[in-house]
Parts: sequence; C-alpha cells; structure tokens
Amino acid sequence: MGLEEYGQGNGTYLKIKHDCICEESKVEKDGYKKVEGTLQDGTPWKKWIRPYKAVSGYIDKIERYDREHEGRKFRGWNITINDGEEHFVLDIPFSSRVNGRWMKLAESIDYTKPVRFSAWHDRKSNSTALNVQQDGVTVPQKYTREDPGDMPEPIQRSSGKWDYGAQEDFLVERLLKFVIPNVEVVASNRNGVGAPAGISNNGLEPDYEETGEQDEPLRAIQRSVKALAGTKIVNGASEEKILNDYFGTSNWAEIEKLPEGLLKAQAAKLDEMIPF
Repeated sequence: MGLEEYGQGNGTYLKIKHDCICEESKVEKDGYKKVEGTLQDGTPWKKWIRPYKAVSGYIDKIERYDREHEGRKFRGWNITINDGEEHFVLDIPFSSRVNGRWMKLAESIDYTKPVRFSAWHDRKSNSTALNVQQDGVTVPQKYTREDPGDMPEPIQRSSGKWDYGAQEDFLVERLLKFVIPNVEVVASNRNGVGAPAGISNNGLEPDYEETGEQDEPLRAIQRSVKALAGTKIVNGASEEKILNDYFGTSNWAEIEKLPEGLLKAQAAKLDEMIPF
C-alpha cells in the first residue's frame, strides 16, 4: 500500500490535477517537474508537481471543507488515507471533474478494506479520469445514468445549460449522513479508539422485535423510532421521516450492513430522546 511513484520521495497533501495524483508547489522544488499554461483570461501560470500513479491504504477520515482565501471560495472533500506508516490527504474539490464520480461511488466502498485511488488523462473525454479499486477490482458507482436510484435527474434550463444542483445536494447529503459516520466508526474500531458518540445511520421495514433474528441494536433502534414517531419531541414526524432525518435513508437493507459499533451508538442516541 501507499504511494506508487513516478519519481522519488513521499508527500502528505495530494491533489488530483494535471491528469494525475500529485503533490503541487508554487515554487520550484527538487524532484518536481514544471507544468504551465494560461488561464481563460490569458494570464500565464506555472507550477511544479511530483506525480504519482496511485495512492492506497485505509480511509481513516472524510471531511467536507468550506473555506475562503484571498476572496476566493474553496469547497470540497479531504480524504485521509493511512498506509500503515503515513497519512496522506487527498483533496477533491467540488469544482473538479472527478468529484461527481467520487460522490457517486463513495457508498459502494467497503471501508474495512484498503482502497486504491488512481488518476490519468482520458483521451476519449479529454479530461482527467478517476478510478477507485478494492481487491484489484474497480469499485462500481452506486448511482449511474442508467440506474440513478433516488438521485435527482439534472434539469435543462431555458438557456440550454444543464443544472446539476439538486443532484450534487443529494450526493453531498448522502456522504454527510451515511458515508462519513460509517467511516468514523470503522476507523475508530480499526485504530482501537472505540465508536465516537452521536453517530447516525439509517432504516425502516422488518419487524425485528417480533422476529428476533437480528442483533440487539437493530431491535433497539426500531423500538425507539416507534416510540418517538408522532410525538412533540420530533415535531410529529413519522417513523420514515425520523429515519431519513437521522440516517439519510429509510431502507433497513442498508442498516443491516453497518458496523455494530455504529448501530450501538445510534441506538443509544435515540434511546436518550425518549422521556418515558
């Protein structure tokens, strides 16, 4: 695991730019190569990069960032990857062409296993391509054009331009409510820290109280949701609304796949809301 280099040396902060995964510098550095071009307004630019074929390891953290620098807004994801010796932070800006692919496949990753990210220039689309692999196999997107699931379709405006705003909002919410809490618990268990408090996940459908076929956290979650539904505590929300608000989905099939630590943490959180 770790970085697979084109050159020499290691880095910690990585970007998917210049048709590769790389470290980037505004000033000349040993082991870096010069890249240059012009902005849309004709302003020339130059930077120095150290390119890599791939970076691999366990994903320990996914963080959404929203910051400002010199009057410019920067939004995106920082993905912390641990190869057993070092931590690398892979930056994927919302404005990058690969962000949509990343968000559409994030839910398909098994975060208990190592992940390999690679990027290259795709001649067919004349843009940077991103691939994510586990066990030597490409991780499939959960949301595709042929099978979008609950993901909203893009809207074509009167100008002819396509508006992907609702689609992006949906995918961001899925990462914040489902993927990131899952990563936190898996990483905590892997690193021997224990599950963080206040983690959320999702559910709705089978009656685990009657069947008794599932682990205690699932039964506890179902009992709490039934007890809370329609009460002032949740502003009269239904069972499905509670599950969607707290877990991002009302599908029990997804709950069953979550780590036990995550289920226990959320069961405790829901139980604390019940005053009787």
